[in-house]
Amino acid sequence: MHTGIKVIVVLLILLIAFIILVGLMIGWTGESQNIMGDLFKFFDNLMPG
Repeated sequence: MHTGIKVIVVLLILLIAFIILVGLMIGWTGESQNIMGDLFKFFDNLMPG
């Protein structure tokens, strides 16, 4: 398996875990909707299609 692919997979897993953690923390303050919406817009811009 190509080394670059392994690195990307690990980074994706860390990123997803980080987003979930932040989402839970922000969710307790009641402002999760805006932040998560911004995150999803950001990722939509990153990924074509």
